[in-house]
Amino acid sequence: MLVDPNIGLVGCECSGAMRQAFTARGFRMYSCDLDPAEDGETLMHHTGDLLHYLARGQSFDIAIMHPECRYLAHSGVRWLYKDGRKENGKDQDRWDNMERAADFYAACWAVNADRVAIENSEMHPYAKEALRQRGVPIDDAYMIQTWELATDEADNVQKKLHWLTRGLPKLQPVGVFDGSTARPECHHESPGPNRSKNRARTRPSVAASIAAQWAQQ
Repeated sequence: MLVDPNIGLVGCECSGAMRQAFTARGFRMYSCDLDPAEDGETLMHHTGDLLHYLARGQSFDIAIMHPECRYLAHSGVRWLYKDGRKENGKDQDRWDNMERAADFYAACWAVNADRVAIENSEMHPYAKEALRQRGVPIDDAYMIQTWELATDEADNVQKKLHWLTRGLPKLQPVGVFDGSTARPECHHESPGPNRSKNRARTRPSVAASIAAQWAQQ
């Protein structure tokens, strides 16, 4: 694959954290999200559907994707059934949304890039099977805690990050925190319209640690 070096894409990110971290290491890093960039960036951020953006056929040196986990996450598996009870039968709308989420994840995996990383929550078995059926090697995904990558006390929080990668080494802990003081902020996020967005947000020092490990690979 002929790819211009040091051109990257961050999919499903409006905070700008990952884009900024790779830009600081010399990348021409673009981001794409349904929402405008929170840092005010307009030149390097595309506001719109990621699938439409990928359909342009542009190739990238590295692509880091954060597809929505709502319908794939193990934490929500009970809601695949009516009223959260298996004996009530399937909630077909929820299953259909899971299938669409699996399609989206598979499209992220198929991005035209030599190096690919997709971050998501721990998945339930039905989501994993849906991705296997789409040719995604989801069983190769691995987990690392947010606090293992944080270098700033503000980012010393409990949140499991599940990564599936291609052409990239596994992320390694930076050794600044040991987990004993990590805060459960993600799980205690207040209800509201921005709850999902805030829970999914990449912490700045975590993005910096990721860029430090992957920018030169």
